Amino acid sequence: MEPFPRYFEPVSPDKASTFLLFNPPDTTEAYNPAHPNEQALDFAPASIQALAQRFKQHFASNLWIENEHICMAFLQTLGGYVRFNYAYGREVAIIYEPKAIALRDEILAFLQKEHCRVVE
Repeated sequence: MEPFPRYFEPVSPDKASTFLLFNPPDTTEAYNPAHPNEQALDFAPASIQALAQRFKQHFASNLWIENEHICMAFLQTLGGYVRFNYAYGREVAIIYEPKAIALRDEILAFLQKEHCRVVE
């Protein structure tokens, strides 16, 4: 089991959360130059900061707070936010109201496509 930073998220009891770890593949394994037509280069974000910028382009947030340690995208329709933890470089959290499960699922699918995996 991979170490995962555990701490209390300051949210109200009516919020739910999903935690993910960003784990981009090694690009040397994603492309085989001997067979360029058989596989496509997997353009994974190079950093969690690049992942946050892709998220910003894909989802319209109501408020975007970013500094050298953290990035938080607040979405009113989610009733919460998506946090990219720049300090750890791997942790992503989705904090949402349970009634916004459809949007949470859309965000989760996007993040999983971008090489994030859910942490139980």
